[in-house]
Amino acid sequence: MSKNYTVFFLLLFIVAISSGIALKNYFDYSMIIGVGLATVSLLAAGFSLGKRNKVNNSHH
Repeated sequence: MSKNYTVFFLLLFIVAISSGIALKNYFDYSMIIGVGLATVSLLAAGFSLGKRNKVNNSHH
């Protein structure tokens, strides 16, 4: 059984944005870091979804 990491990366996207917002009063660059991590995790989710669809379409 192959694992689908798309949902994991989407949840990581939400956590990165939320933690950037939550820490903006305590850490100067928290929003920049949060948005950067969110962007990377969103790209990883897209890559994971594309890879999963490519594997699924090759079986037909």
